[in-house]
Amino acid sequence: MVAKRKMNEIAVVDLGISNVKSVTKAIEYVGGQATLASTKEEIKKARKIILPGVGSFDEAMSRMKKLDLVGALDEKALLQKIPIMGICLGYQLMSKGSEEGQKPGLGWVESETVSLRRYLDDDAYKCPHMGWNQVDWIKPSSNDILFKEVRLPSRFYFVHSYVPVFEDRNLVTGVTHYGKELDVCFASRNLFGTQFHPEKSHVFGLQLIKNFCDIK
Repeated sequence: MVAKRKMNEIAVVDLGISNVKSVTKAIEYVGGQATLASTKEEIKKARKIILPGVGSFDEAMSRMKKLDLVGALDEKALLQKIPIMGICLGYQLMSKGSEEGQKPGLGWVESETVSLRRYLDDDAYKCPHMGWNQVDWIKPSSNDILFKEVRLPSRFYFVHSYVPVFEDRNLVTGVTHYGKELDVCFASRNLFGTQFHPEKSHVFGLQLIKNFCDIK
């Protein structure tokens, strides 16, 4: 039982600007254990990590550097290769950079975060994109452990003004259509990301979080 609890324990990175409460509640609801991590020592102990989202790109990167978390996160993501999931802003932080600011991102994946308004170039579509949208998987769900037992396609909840665009299309596992096709989730070995908020997306979002908790 002790080993199982450890495998289901998720370190939720707390930068003081993100919606950690809703994420931790969702983890606990599906049977996982959530702990807040705001020091490099707490990151180093983690076996799984979620980078939650809400806030601005540069502010998040500045806080990560001020808290001395970047090196510890890089080690976990790139060397130890533990499972890490980014949600909304957390998903964008995994990219090389964002048009929202000037600071480089974590650079774990070959993607650039762009302005949704500029990318759409169509005033008929509101920005930020807010509400429920259908996500279409562009790979079979069996190829991505996060989408096990998630009905295809599914609706998820979005709130965002920026979105990553991937250079390597093989990393993209799902898209939504909002004026144009948007890359809204990816999987790359131990790294996962969603532009939508699974913690606010009811049954299918909770299933996705459960699937992350259950990764061995």
